[in-house]
Amino acid sequence: MPTDRESVRQTWIDRNFRRFLGIDPVRIRETTTGHADLHWTNVTRAPLVLLDWEN
Repeated sequence: MPTDRESVRQTWIDRNFRRFLGIDPVRIRETTTGHADLHWTNVTRAPLVLLDWEN
């Protein structure tokens, strides 16, 4: 399914928080499906597997 979504990765946060915001980088502690990640094009048949193409 075509998408224009992007994922923010820890390396981007580490590189840019101080540069653009002037604050220490936050740490990504948890990831979850969101922004329509859970849909039929990211699910396989038996055995059921959820695919996350961003991570």
